[in-house]
Amino acid sequence: MFGFLRRDKDDTVMQSEPTVSKSQLLKTVSDSVNTIVDRTISTLDADIKNGFALKADIKAKEGKITALKDEISELELRKKMDEREIKQLIKIKEENAVLAADKKILKLESDYIKKEAELREEYAKKEVANITKLGAEMKEIHVEILKRLPNVNARLRVEDKG
Repeated sequence: MFGFLRRDKDDTVMQSEPTVSKSQLLKTVSDSVNTIVDRTISTLDADIKNGFALKADIKAKEGKITALKDEISELELRKKMDEREIKQLIKIKEENAVLAADKKILKLESDYIKKEAELREEYAKKEVANITKLGAEMKEIHVEILKRLPNVNARLRVEDKG
């Protein structure tokens, strides 16, 4: 069956008869098979242990993935809420700016009306003073005119009697 190769002096290969007995050969084959089976079993055991470790690792990573998805959802919700709040704050700030501008306009209009009233009052006082002065001057002129004119009333009375 199994032959062992041997070289002669002239380098020719010759097959020699097995020198191993059948029982030794069976024992060697059995030992080899047992060794292979043991190695295979230990490899399978290691693979199974690895599989369980990988399965546990997968479950842990799935848990992390779920936690990260939840965190992402929470962050997206927080982002939406923050965006709404920012929009609302911007709207409030714009409204406050409009109110402040309106308030400033009203104050300026009020100041303008007050200033206008003061100027009108001052002008009216000046006009009254001018009118009073002109009135006094007109009275003086009238008195002077009357002084220069002959007494017309006296003539009229004399003619009426006659």
